[in-house]
Amino acid sequence: MQQNMAIPGLSSSSLEGLSVADLENLARKSLRLHRNWTSLSPLPSNKLTIRPSSQHDRVFRTFEFLRVENRSYLLTFTIRRAPEPLFSLQCWDLNVSETPPTCVADRTVASYGLFAINRQRGSRGVVAIQLLDIELLQINFSAQDPASAFRTIAKIPETKHRLVALHGSLIVTQDEQENLHISDLSKPEAQLELHRRGKISQKTLEVVIQGELIIIVRLDGLEIFSISNLWSKEETTYPLVQHIWQWSLDSVSVAPQASWTPRKYAPINILLRFGSLLPWPVNLIHQFILHLNPSYDNTKPIASGNVPYEIVPTLRCQIGSPVRLFSNYHMAIGSRGTAVWIDNHTEDYFGHGECGQRLAGTLLATSDHQDMHEDYYEAESSMGSTVFEYCESDEWTRVAIDNNEGMIAVGHLDGTIVVREYT
Repeated sequence: MQQNMAIPGLSSSSLEGLSVADLENLARKSLRLHRNWTSLSPLPSNKLTIRPSSQHDRVFRTFEFLRVENRSYLLTFTIRRAPEPLFSLQCWDLNVSETPPTCVADRTVASYGLFAINRQRGSRGVVAIQLLDIELLQINFSAQDPASAFRTIAKIPETKHRLVALHGSLIVTQDEQENLHISDLSKPEAQLELHRRGKISQKTLEVVIQGELIIIVRLDGLEIFSISNLWSKEETTYPLVQHIWQWSLDSVSVAPQASWTPRKYAPINILLRFGSLLPWPVNLIHQFILHLNPSYDNTKPIASGNVPYEIVPTLRCQIGSPVRLFSNYHMAIGSRGTAVWIDNHTEDYFGHGECGQRLAGTLLATSDHQDMHEDYYEAESSMGSTVFEYCESDEWTRVAIDNNEGMIAVGHLDGTIVVREYT
């Protein structure tokens, strides 16, 4: 725990009620995962395959891991635009060894829609969806019929705002002018507009909520807002601090650094690719950390001169990661600093560079001691630290990671999702 290593099967930092045998088993799992996870070529202990039904064939599919009551699930989100619109949200039980995962919850309607997974673990509502209304959904995992397992527990009726993010009961939406708004589903009257400053882009790529702050990662900058006045009569708030990226972003993945020590604010890992003037992005992945501000005084109100985070993210490392024109590439960063990505560095395996993909990764941060402010920079090799898998075709589309449980999910062009376990 002092090294902040992942411990599969442990849901909280409390060890009360665990026997000596339980503790020994958790320690073995943690060490085994760490050795495998950080080796040059990790070997999966299990592979689970989720195949789309015929009605979901040839669709765009995104997915996220979900951890509920010490069990692992995968939420999949499907949109089909032709021949008729289809919206499908499904939850798959991953707590199996060999048999295909079972769909335990299914909401499928003939419509377009959006979804946002709840980033606050343990919340009553696990996901929000938007069809005509925005609905906060709970999952009844004991339901006999998957079609009835998703239950609506809160709703924003007939809103024109677009669903962006969900954290606990706080929901972030975007209006028709691309302005962001935050509201509390438990108190519908609590609403606040997050008003940008200057000429920074309105396009939002990621949203993170920590304590009384909301961090907005935009196409060309990063903003930190205080939301402590959400429940007051104020209707608009402006960023406390603002940072402009050196170049506009192509893509980004963001995750607060998990810790076994409870804390209100956590350092935030930012994994990104910059865009370029060419039709493909820069062939480098950069990791930045938004460090905690050592000068922050928690006895005083949060203000522009007293912010829990530093203004400028610190560059932690850069990793060579080439991509080809019109190829699929994607990346994700886990809660304990493990980055995974899909790129096209395959010459070392196939002797050619016209096609092929690799699933690579590296451990970027491991302990709370490293998360304290340090001038730390390292240049990774073009291969990265770890290669999980590679293929000779271009069939992978996206990747997701459950850092604590040692699981990686990879999506394929035909809608298939393969979940690899490394415990």
